[in-house]
Amino acid sequence: MQLLKRVPAERISPATLAELWRGSVPTGSAAERAQNCRDRAAAAIRSVTAGTCRAAVDSDLAGNRLPILIQPLTGAPQEANDDIKSLAAALGTAKVVRISCDRGSMGVVAVPR
Repeated sequence: MQLLKRVPAERISPATLAELWRGSVPTGSAAERAQNCRDRAAAAIRSVTAGTCRAAVDSDLAGNRLPILIQPLTGAPQEANDDIKSLAAALGTAKVVRISCDRGSMGVVAVPR
């Protein structure tokens, strides 16, 4: 799904969107994929931030960023948009947290469990 969200759907043919979707089939077990995701997120945080950090819920950032993640893509395969709908449901209780550090800042989507 990340590949589909990274390309400008209005400039990509439906056939190319379908190929991106088929080419992004996850590999490994769910536990392995989750660990890989955690590892990538931790590395990204470490590469962007350093020093003392503060975190706060940022409703404005949520209003700008969450819709981009969960809006269906015109021309994408139906199963891709079905997965995006499932993601929207999973992010229904999500908060976006702005992390501001001595060096760098970033936004993080957090879903309460």
